[in-house]
Amino acid sequence: MYWAGRKVGMAVPQVIGRHAHPKAPPDEDPAPAALTGIDYLQLITDADQAALGEQLNLAALDGGDDPAQGGDQGGDQEGRR
Repeated sequence: MYWAGRKVGMAVPQVIGRHAHPKAPPDEDPAPAALTGIDYLQLITDADQAALGEQLNLAALDGGDDPAQGGDQGGDQEGRR
């Protein structure tokens, strides 16, 4: 290993381990949480659907494919360059 251009010796990796006293009792796993009965996924889905329903539908505002509007949506490219 080199530091500031000089050889300073071998690099030894630091080993990080878990230590517990041999006489210490093992940790007990906590009890599982009680179910609340609330379907959180359904709440999120409902909120998402409500937000999508409030969005502005621009395709519905321009008349879409209604030929009575007089808009040329076809493939007639004459006159365009």
